[in-house]
Amino acid sequence: MPKPSSSGTHQQSSNPMQAFFQRRKDRRAAKEDERAKEAINAAAKSEIDVINVLSGISFLHSKLPKAYLEHSSDPNDPDTRGDLEVARDRAIHTLKRATVTPKMDLSPIDGQLMEIAQRFKSAIEQGDLYAAYAAKGALNVGVDKIRTRVNAVPADNADNFIKKSADYLRDWCTLIDMCTAYDAEERSVSELTATVIGQEEEFEEQTKNFREKLENDDTYKAAYANILEHQTSADRLKWDRLSREIFDELIKRRVSKMNLALSHSFLAQKKSVHILNGGNMENMRTKLSALPDTTPVDLMNFYNKAMDEFAGDLAAMDVQISESMKALSDFEGRLKQLELGDGNQALMETASEQAEAVLKEWKQEQKDRLTAAQPGGSLMEEFGISYEKEFEAQLQELQAQREKQEQREQEILRQQDRQIQYN
Repeated sequence: MPKPSSSGTHQQSSNPMQAFFQRRKDRRAAKEDERAKEAINAAAKSEIDVINVLSGISFLHSKLPKAYLEHSSDPNDPDTRGDLEVARDRAIHTLKRATVTPKMDLSPIDGQLMEIAQRFKSAIEQGDLYAAYAAKGALNVGVDKIRTRVNAVPADNADNFIKKSADYLRDWCTLIDMCTAYDAEERSVSELTATVIGQEEEFEEQTKNFREKLENDDTYKAAYANILEHQTSADRLKWDRLSREIFDELIKRRVSKMNLALSHSFLAQKKSVHILNGGNMENMRTKLSALPDTTPVDLMNFYNKAMDEFAGDLAAMDVQISESMKALSDFEGRLKQLELGDGNQALMETASEQAEAVLKEWKQEQKDRLTAAQPGGSLMEEFGISYEKEFEAQLQELQAQREKQEQREQEILRQQDRQIQYN
């Protein structure tokens, strides 16, 4: 029986070791295949979830104005859908055709896409115009320029691409949230503007009624004169009922005037904050106008830079908030000083000053329309104020004099023309 060769003995002794490493290699490959399958299935599920959210948007029941829902950037496009609806449908179509093959975890990107889709749906249905268009831009970038590029990303740069893309889309979500707040502020400013206009009309009507009583009601004028003549706390005890009512009206008028000034100040501040936030919103939009650089970089340096920028933004916002709160506190302090007066004497002085102010304001209005007022002995004439009928008569007389003067000048010109023609 022949002896086995030495080479055969070595081959037999190495087989168990080779088999061991082959089994390890096979197990590793099986795990990688399993992870790849899980990643692909998770990505496919995320696509379906985003599609379902977008498909659930009701443009028919949107609170956005019809003009914005139907607006198209291409007026020659026969498509009756507006840009917002077209963007939604294009994103759905792209995601349905997407084929995810990379063996990478896309959940950071897909998670942000879901956030964008949900914000887009909310903005459309709630009528947030700026937020809707911001979400539209985010959806276009996220689906067309990021999600569809994952197949072309090299495996050794996958983690870098996913992280930077997810951070970029997270910034888009921040922009959408800023736009949502801006939309709410715009509604608030519009409502407050309407309120201020109503207060102005009410104050004007109050002033008109006050003047009509002074002009046409002799009893009211006498009671008003009584307030002007008796301006101390002791004199107040001598007032009749009507004088006390007029006193209350004067105080109410002063309060209404102060409230109107407060409303104007608050509205101006709201508008200023709204404008500032609009600038911040546009700055953020500018920052997002270019896709992030996803080439391999020193991630820690990038992180530190991003944190520095974030800290700078927070500091700027803190300064803005601090200045706004300081202005509010200052204004509240002034109002508090007005509230904490010296009692009835202060009220008396306020009423007296207001009573004189009413007549002075009225007198100034008439001085702007007439160069002189006729003298007289009544309470109205004592303050240099004409009755409205007398006032209108004076205006008509001045106008008639002016017309006669113009007629005389025209007649002189005609005579001169005739003389020149005769000569």
